[in-house]
Amino acid sequence: MATTLTWPSSLPNPVYPLEAIREDSVIRTPFEAGYEQTRNKYTRRRPGWRLKFSRLKQADYDVLLTFYETTTDGGTLSFMWTHPQTGETAEYRFMGPIKDALVDVNIWAVEVEIRKV
Repeated sequence: MATTLTWPSSLPNPVYPLEAIREDSVIRTPFEAGYEQTRNKYTRRRPGWRLKFSRLKQADYDVLLTFYETTTDGGTLSFMWTHPQTGETAEYRFMGPIKDALVDVNIWAVEVEIRKV
């Protein structure tokens, strides 16, 4: 399903390290003799990223919060995101709510996790 929503271009790039989140797609069944049977849960593994913004200005924070809460309806809708290093654009979705903390006057530390759809 293609989407027309796009990650806000006005936001700065996240700080490094840009953490990859790998989905565990293996079902493991242990046996009493010490053996283990494994199989895939899914036919594909969806990559994800943990994006951190250590000093996000209030205006940028408002843009990100509006994008999450209103534009993507609290993370239910997917959006197009471009990886800052590879330039690859793909469809992603928020994996959970935004984690944020006010670290200075009008300065926010924000962390979001996104996963490829």
